[in-house]
Amino acid sequence: MSNIEHWYSPAFILEAADMAVQHCKDRGIRPASLDRAIGEARATAIFAIGFSQQSGQEVWMRMVEPSEQAPDCLVMYVEKVGRSNHQQRLEVEVTTYNSHSRDDLASFLLRTKFDGNHSYSPSTVILVYVQQAMTFELLKLAHDRLREVVPKGVCYCVGQVDADLFQVMQLYSRLAGPVNVRLSEALASDQLPVADVERGMSAVQGRTEKPVPTANPFFAYL
Repeated sequence: MSNIEHWYSPAFILEAADMAVQHCKDRGIRPASLDRAIGEARATAIFAIGFSQQSGQEVWMRMVEPSEQAPDCLVMYVEKVGRSNHQQRLEVEVTTYNSHSRDDLASFLLRTKFDGNHSYSPSTVILVYVQQAMTFELLKLAHDRLREVVPKGVCYCVGQVDADLFQVMQLYSRLAGPVNVRLSEALASDQLPVADVERGMSAVQGRTEKPVPTANPFFAYL
């Protein structure tokens, strides 16, 4: 196994997803595994951009190998503690809450993610892509219900306002946000598209940024 990990900017992941969709459209194919990977990665990229805006940290991300079942994606940033830089990783598990769900948002999460049958690490983020109007009232009700149950884990929501504007909001363990993410601005980011990070090294000490990325990471799902 290589000692080098490839990490991508969230903007590159969004572009790579669009390129993979066009690649499949041109060839008349659309594997279900690719659809799922694109949905999870796009939601994670938007979350990562919102997290970056909120924290002021430069973030990188990558999908987990298709053969692995969890988490869906990883997000990395560097946290400065005193004079030292520490690489932090978030394990992101993505789920979708749509307008046809029979549950309210809190009940949906308690049934699917916080049911007591899942064991999450302190670095796990449950990321909910909300496919309906993500109002503050909806999230406040869900937050209050989760506080009564006190599940272990951190939960964020991503909701779409229009074709360009998304919102990222922390739902649990605290209620924070929303952070507005405009795709047009995100895609204009000057962050380099890919970084090679040596395992076990901090992102500052072990990173080599490449101005031109290698293969589209979504092609692994074809």
